[in-house]
Amino acid sequence: MLHLTTREELCLNWVAQGKTSTEIGLILNISARTVNFHIQNACGKMGVRKRQAAIAKALLEGRISGMPPIS
Repeated sequence: MLHLTTREELCLNWVAQGKTSTEIGLILNISARTVNFHIQNACGKMGVRKRQAAIAKALLEGRISGMPPIS
């Protein structure tokens, strides 16, 4: 299992909560483009192509909780 960075995990957790990249960017004080960068990196590490697949795999592997992250 490859290591996800804290930012990658945070972004995936917020996506799992239904937040858009723009909303996540505002929460984390980064751009939506940077959010997408982190999500795409996580997808690549997990061997999936879409953010929904990354969320499902991350939940199954226990990488994210599916609960709102505490920032």
